[in-house]
Amino acid sequence: MIRDVEEFAQEYNVADILPELKKGALVARDPAEFETVAELNETELTALRDEVNHKWRQPKQLYFTIILCSIGAAVQYVISHRSLPTILTLLQRMGPDRL
Repeated sequence: MIRDVEEFAQEYNVADILPELKKGALVARDPAEFETVAELNETELTALRDEVNHKWRQPKQLYFTIILCSIGAAVQYVISHRSLPTILTLLQRMGPDRL
């Protein structure tokens, strides 16, 4: 598996982050047992523990951005679906020779 990671790093020119890729591969091999990966330092273990124990602990700005984008998508949907019949009606009334 480590050989695959090294080949990937060479192929995609990301050898500068090879140690992190190797750690990620070791954790991905058995995510439930990340505590047993000897290559992880205490900071990395703490970060992974936080991800497991507090999945929804994210910055407020992230939630704000998600909500704002969702509202924008909903508004765009309403506008496009309510406007389309109006546009089609106008085009029908104008006739093909006026386009």
